[in-house]
Amino acid sequence: MTDTQPAGPAVPPGTDAAAAPSQAEALALLNAVNDHEVKAAEMAKSKNVTGPVLEYANMMQAEHGKNMTDTNALLQTAGGAPADSARLNEQKAKSEAKRAQLQALEGEAFAKGYIDAMVTDHAEALTLLDSMLIPAATDEAVRNHLTTTRQHVQQHHDRAREIQTQLGGASAAASNAGQAGGTGG
Repeated sequence: MTDTQPAGPAVPPGTDAAAAPSQAEALALLNAVNDHEVKAAEMAKSKNVTGPVLEYANMMQAEHGKNMTDTNALLQTAGGAPADSARLNEQKAKSEAKRAQLQALEGEAFAKGYIDAMVTDHAEALTLLDSMLIPAATDEAVRNHLTTTRQHVQQHHDRAREIQTQLGGASAAASNAGQAGGTGG
């Protein structure tokens, strides 16, 4: 993975970085991911991508937009979104940095960069869902939503990998092939 972490602590001193998020924070983290995917899709469309990349961007905008609406509805029944946490701020900053890198690209370089980012982003989202978000669900409706979301994210990841291969991203697709194990469902 090309995940670059900033040097130094990711959370303020005295905070337990390994502490599980609350259910509300888990939903807010999911919406930070949704927001990034929608904004990246909008950027792709503004860069005039075509063919499978455009179809993918349209799918990301529609499906992550719907997921954001559904997640917001669950947050409202749980009393609203929590105040920004260190984890949430880190997720938002990471997403903004990724979009800034993409913004600098044009044409075919953008299309490939966007799809490469989608493969990486969805792999990271699967890890986040499995390791932190789904385990944080205390309510059955939230657990069902997160489980269904995970299935959709897996589909998005798989489709992005297919497009990546079509675009000649064989080296990136090959490096991701090793991550395919254990992603059933």
